[in-house]
Amino acid sequence: MRYILGIDQGGTKTAVALMDDTGAIRGWGTADGAYFPDVGLDAALSHVESLASRVLAEASVSLAEIGQVVAGITGIDYPDDEEKVCAALRKILGLERVEAHNDCVIALFSGTQKPYGAVLCAGTGANAAIIRPDGSRFVMSDYMGRELQGGAALSYRALRKVFDADLGLLPPTELTRLFLDFGGQPTVFALLRESIAHEESLRRRVLGLVPQIISLAETGDRVTAALLDEMARDLCAYFIAGLRKMGMLTLAFDIVLAGSVFKGEHNPLTANIIRRLSAEAPSATIVNAKYEPVVGACVMGFLRERDFTPQVSRRLELSAQQLGLLRTI
Repeated sequence: MRYILGIDQGGTKTAVALMDDTGAIRGWGTADGAYFPDVGLDAALSHVESLASRVLAEASVSLAEIGQVVAGITGIDYPDDEEKVCAALRKILGLERVEAHNDCVIALFSGTQKPYGAVLCAGTGANAAIIRPDGSRFVMSDYMGRELQGGAALSYRALRKVFDADLGLLPPTELTRLFLDFGGQPTVFALLRESIAHEESLRRRVLGLVPQIISLAETGDRVTAALLDEMARDLCAYFIAGLRKMGMLTLAFDIVLAGSVFKGEHNPLTANIIRRLSAEAPSATIVNAKYEPVVGACVMGFLRERDFTPQVSRRLELSAQQLGLLRTI
């Protein structure tokens, strides 16, 4: 039996999964994450090396039984990054059939089992990847500025709404109480002073408020609802531009929404994005990611060899469920 080794490395977590040639996940594990442009490639991939060894040992599988490796690595933004990471992975794993992509690319295959499509990723940051039927690929990366960077951008935009409401530019909003309680500040003015003095640290801290911000929109706060509408509009404008650039708007394909920002059964941001994308790409099917991204890496590798039959898909789902790799929507 030949196996696929899937790798997903982000800034906070590294994950490795093992898929057999029937489509079943045979083992997986996690370790600390890394961002190789900051810490260096050797330091970042040392987490991959030790974790892969552990996962293989626990599954009683040797490196010689690995047919291919598919990795999604944060920080891969350009073709020369892919080549550099592939070379390093080949060296540490001692395997030749290795491919490495931006981690948003493998997220596409956490929601589709077709060889092409598009994915919009929004977690701490944001990205999008588009793969045409002919295999050509576009990863948006640096096209999407700071104001679009997923939960980090959404939470900071929400903070700015608090200041606008205090000034009278917007009606009163429950966001004010949320941020005052979180920041431990008695007044909006005090919160404003803190945001100016410690902007970068505050941006990181308020990221944890994203679920509460979305919840306020769900319960009818008008300012928060308008904020999510603005965020959906801006994200979709860039994503749709990418689809248009790649000639995908009239094609039938899957659009996958991946990342923590899109989670939630009644998430109004997700619903808004689906509405906008459906209007612009009417032949596309919009789905939320079903599996954790590391499973997407395995699926991407599996598609290099064969298509997913209903039996293979079922085997994948059952094994992923048993291992806790189904994504909680």
